[in-house]
Amino acid sequence: MIFNEFNDYEPDNLLQQAYEEALEFQLEEGRMRQALERIAGQTILIQEMEKPSPFCFPIMEDRLRERMTNESLEDRVKKMQLAFG
Repeated sequence: MIFNEFNDYEPDNLLQQAYEEALEFQLEEGRMRQALERIAGQTILIQEMEKPSPFCFPIMEDRLRERMTNESLEDRVKKMQLAFG
């Protein structure tokens, strides 16, 4: 709504200033740009693992929630720990 007002009454000055402030203060454009440039310069390493890493637990746990079963989620997580432990 504010952008529409700026666009209607001061399209050259206030609208541009509002966009710049949104990029700088809300999105932290400078930091985001640095992070994306750093990521773009990195090498992607794909490594097959013998067992799941701790970082994949939230994904695996979410998949367990979707399955229809009489077991509680806690019991299924314990089984998963035994299988990969």
